[in-house]
Amino acid sequence: PLIAAFRFHDICDNYHQSYVGDAGVGVLGYIKNLIGEADLILAINVRFGECTTDGYSMFDCPNMKAKLVHCHPSDDELGKIYSADLPLQATPNAMRQPCQTSACKVMMADVTGLQPPRPPMMPAIALNPSRATLIWAM
Repeated sequence: PLIAAFRFHDICDNYHQSYVGDAGVGVLGYIKNLIGEADLILAINVRFGECTTDGYSMFDCPNMKAKLVHCHPSDDELGKIYSADLPLQATPNAMRQPCQTSACKVMMADVTGLQPPRPPMMPAIALNPSRATLIWAM
């Protein structure tokens, strides 16, 4: 599932089958569950601030339960709050090509294949907790 970071809910088409909502002020329970049950979090251009992390209560600090791949253009943001298993100093555009590899496409196909069909504006509920969660901001 794709979760937008605080104030970035327009980062993608909100009707896309992988988009499930945003992590921000008053984050919804199903978003907390998706993030809490994730095995891997791929955070692209995300600052893990108070609003995005629900007052720093969403993850264990400094090492979260899930594996964290944190990509940000500024090395000041990498490891600032949470210790990443794989910190990457790169822009979102630089991450585009690696995210379009066949291995990543297979993973995303598996993830989106688990999403239940839904009418517009209805949140998707996770069916399988052993999957990656993508948090994206630009």
